[in-house]
Amino acid sequence: MALLKCIIILMLAVSGTLPLLVWRKYPDEKPGKCALPDGRIIKVGIHVDHEEMCADYLCWAEDGTTAISYCQITVPFQECNETGVMTYHYYPECCYMCTAYIDC
Repeated sequence: MALLKCIIILMLAVSGTLPLLVWRKYPDEKPGKCALPDGRIIKVGIHVDHEEMCADYLCWAEDGTTAISYCQITVPFQECNETGVMTYHYYPECCYMCTAYIDC
């Protein structure tokens, strides 16, 4: 478990994308799994991409504790005209891509 924690911290430090890490509990009926809000169920230690954001879920612990890491803005060295991130690419690659905003 300590190794997994070190890997996550290292990923966030190296990325330089101003990521945000949020902890949530998504317990499943069976121990050792996380039941994500979108209905997917994942085992401890497994990463899956968020379906609507440039983000990643990691099922962290047997009790359903889940780490959600995502980009707040696109990396500065991309020199984007705006600071949005792509939402249809995998995390963390989506943190490195400029996007244009649209009016909804």
